[in-house]
Amino acid sequence: MTEPINPSLAQLLKEKGYDKVCYGLRDENGMYPHNYFRKSKEDTWNFAAPTIAEVVMWIYERHGAWVVVLPTRKDLGLFWGGYIHYNEEVFAYGSNCPSPSAAYTAAIEHVLKNLI
Repeated sequence: MTEPINPSLAQLLKEKGYDKVCYGLRDENGMYPHNYFRKSKEDTWNFAAPTIAEVVMWIYERHGAWVVVLPTRKDLGLFWGGYIHYNEEVFAYGSNCPSPSAAYTAAIEHVLKNLI
């Protein structure tokens, strides 16, 4: 999960307080991968674009939610979904994602919008 998260999740992540070192930026026009080592609090037009793996670990380290992605066989082929473990509860999310990255993205969105 080394690809950066999408722009809408990057914005939501910023609103939730993500402030770790990132090596890419996003704005409303897309991704700007360059050596940008720290998100400045003065930057208002851009925001950090961490990878899916970095976000999953931040969610766990900062909020204690753990994301599990698993393959799901259906009649039409292989799909992906999983579980989110948070506050001693387990939340299932999408089982129709076409890839592990899509399943992680769905889980991150669910955590950011509904759990933290």
